Amino acid sequence: MDGKDVTITFYDSGGQEKFRAIVRSYYRKSRGAVLVYDITDRKSFLDLDYWVSEMQAHCEFSLSEMPIMVLGNKSDHGHLRTVPTAEAEVWCERHGFAFLETSALTGKNTSDAFKLFIQLIQKMVVKPLEDQEEDSSDSFLTRETEGLPLKSVSKKGACGR
Repeated sequence: MDGKDVTITFYDSGGQEKFRAIVRSYYRKSRGAVLVYDITDRKSFLDLDYWVSEMQAHCEFSLSEMPIMVLGNKSDHGHLRTVPTAEAEVWCERHGFAFLETSALTGKNTSDAFKLFIQLIQKMVVKPLEDQEEDSSDSFLTRETEGLPLKSVSKKGACGR
């Protein structure tokens, strides 16, 4: 990203019940999320509320500080659709999440989804961290007059807030 190496790790629980406890440990340090539902399975869409509440409960970061994207998968099965695109768009808009419909089978929008997610990470995670590093130049060591010890002076509070 902009000449820098960035590692993005995806954990896929498949939404399965047996992985729910394990997935919680992944949330803690997460800086972004991609939630996927099946456009032909209404329950998978309704389960998004559960996954969002899990992230809110277990993430160290506020969801408003994280890039979150929702993918409606199986767009190639539009004739079996149970979740209208407009409904998913409204849900995502209400939560402030990015949204795309994709097809793993045909590849429709899959590259675009990764590109968009990387752009969101750049905007919401990497850039603020770089800005924080630049602001850390405001935190510098100064020697007070008359031989007083060095001390750290910072214009910002904890965590750059």
